Amino acid sequence: TPRDPCNSLLHKLLSASEVIPVGRPMLFHLRQAVKAENSLDWSASGSRLASGSDDRTARVWAVDAPGGHARCAAKLDGHTDSVTQLRWDPTTEHALVTLAADRTVRLWDARRDGAKPVASIGTHFAHINAAWSPDGRTLAVGSSVGAKDDGVKDSVSLVDLRTQTVRARWTFG
Repeated sequence: TPRDPCNSLLHKLLSASEVIPVGRPMLFHLRQAVKAENSLDWSASGSRLASGSDDRTARVWAVDAPGGHARCAAKLDGHTDSVTQLRWDPTTEHALVTLAADRTVRLWDARRDGAKPVASIGTHFAHINAAWSPDGRTLAVGSSVGAKDDGVKDSVSLVDLRTQTVRARWTFG
């Protein structure tokens, strides 16, 4: 039997879950709580669902809307700590960004299983949130250290994905 690259609790639950059609995208009603999955995001077309996990990976699920089935299309491995957030690029169906507790932002071409990141950008703090600009060129990354670190508790970094640099950082006490 071929090894399932996306063998995970979410995969097992999606395979055994009850699917309730509520329009597009589909709503998956999972029968159990999934503790290891930190973030979920639908692609713009609703045909793929990405998940980020404590196991330091992201997975891309191909969702068959008429049948309500999901299969793992890609496992993206490269972070050294939990994937805390992920977001699809609003301008293309295959670009996915992941944020992790390892203080990196990684950009992926999610069309292939086992793909290496297209870019890896280091930032100052661990990440808790992200939002793409409408044109897909900039990513706003929210971070919080919980307690002040060098006088900073929270920050927002603007990451230019064309140059793969942090072009601005706003800090909040």
